[in-house]
Amino acid sequence: MASASSPEPIESMDAAAIEAGLPSFSAETLAGLIRRTNREYWDAHAPTIPDPLYDRLVEALRRLDSDHPALAELGESVPEGPAIEADATREIPPAQRLGAPVRHTRSMLSLDKCYSGEELEAWAQKFEGGILVMPKMDGVACSLRYTEAGELFLAATRGSGSEGEDITINALEVTDIPAQLNTEAGAKLFAGRSLAIEVRGELFMRILPLCSCAHRDLFILKVVFTRTRNNRAAAYRPMAIGLLSRNSHCPLPMSSPWRSARSAPGPMM
Repeated sequence: MASASSPEPIESMDAAAIEAGLPSFSAETLAGLIRRTNREYWDAHAPTIPDPLYDRLVEALRRLDSDHPALAELGESVPEGPAIEADATREIPPAQRLGAPVRHTRSMLSLDKCYSGEELEAWAQKFEGGILVMPKMDGVACSLRYTEAGELFLAATRGSGSEGEDITINALEVTDIPAQLNTEAGAKLFAGRSLAIEVRGELFMRILPLCSCAHRDLFILKVVFTRTRNNRAAAYRPMAIGLLSRNSHCPLPMSSPWRSARSAPGPMM
């Protein structure tokens, strides 16, 4: 059985072995498996265990040691080097900061997971009122920042929550992301106040463009993605310049009044 003193098995264990040993794993073994899976998923884009099993590893570690450092390392890796403050990116051309670490003005939080009806009921009892349920788009959490004049100057991934990765130059290729907000609509909505806003949402790829991308662009790049989410995440990386203009993503509603005439969306499926 893998333990803190035998790190090699942690690197070689397959999903079946992890499933079988999960009930008896120590906190350090769980942490080692979580870190390994994070590297495979976010950095190598080649996960070897299914997402639900990864979630179970995380929950098991939380039960054993809720303050373990590995729990603060979940999500994509943030590039090394000094982080650029989000507001300071306005002074640097997007092409010169692609992939650079960016410190969010406010932390980007994530959603908690629920694994049983009992957990859902316990959560719902914490408040009064109705509950609105909707599908969750599983893509890349992103922050879009606009200037006072409504011009997009920063797109950054969620990353660790406090720091993400600059993907502005790639986001500017996406038809569904307005490079310029509709200033007339914004002036009416904000009664003439500044259009400097931040939009947070999920960037995702539609099924048909995803299939097209997988058969054409990613073959050319010689990259194999075993999860569709890895495809979406990698599409915003520095190597993927040129892919996104042909594979629209939509973090804003298609009917948003913020769209300017020159940022009209492409056809829906």
